[in-house]
Amino acid sequence: MTAEELTTVKQTWRLLRQTNPTLLGDLFFARLQVENPALSKRYGGFSGTHYEEAIRMVSTIVARLERLDTLSSYWPVIARYFDLYGIRPLYYDSCCNALLWAIRQGLGRDWTPGVEQAWRAYCRLVCDCLADA
Repeated sequence: MTAEELTTVKQTWRLLRQTNPTLLGDLFFARLQVENPALSKRYGGFSGTHYEEAIRMVSTIVARLERLDTLSSYWPVIARYFDLYGIRPLYYDSCCNALLWAIRQGLGRDWTPGVEQAWRAYCRLVCDCLADA
């Protein structure tokens, strides 16, 4: 990620943190289920606990973007969490698309091509780190 993308992600996440995490999580998981109904069938669907955990994961990563080395022990935890719920690497792109969609909905008029580029860079970074975990 470039320094500009990093700053954009942090700034827009700060805006989104003012949103109810359950609402943001609901947007994310609803979109994920629409794109991949097999995921929710696998274990009975997502709940508020999943919403909070997903938002907490994004928050932790965003907070440490400048110090990715501090996340080295966190990536395997996230990978295991994903694996537990059947979110294998083949679903990572769908997860990223669902996250981008939820962020776009949450930001509304603040969503711009530059914001999209920054969050896509964030998603690539996360997927790469998870693949290496």
